[in-house]
Amino acid sequence: MIMQLIVLTASIVSLWFGALWIVAYLIYLGFDREAPTDEIPEGSFTWSDVPRLITGLVVVVGGAHFLVESASTLARAVGISEWLIG
Repeated sequence: MIMQLIVLTASIVSLWFGALWIVAYLIYLGFDREAPTDEIPEGSFTWSDVPRLITGLVVVVGGAHFLVESASTLARAVGISEWLIG
């Protein structure tokens, strides 16, 4: 959180700060995490899963559309050219 605040206030990332982020990320990856042991049981499919799957797909696609439209609106409000927005 502290590093994010520094980046937001500085508006520039130096070489050393970027290297610090990479080292922090590599340390994070180095932690020993256990693999999930839960296995999917066979034959657990029911027909009630179909509407849930379709609803999930609709929500993901709708959310992606909303994200792109909102980002485009914000970019226009800031004054970014239409060529860059796409």
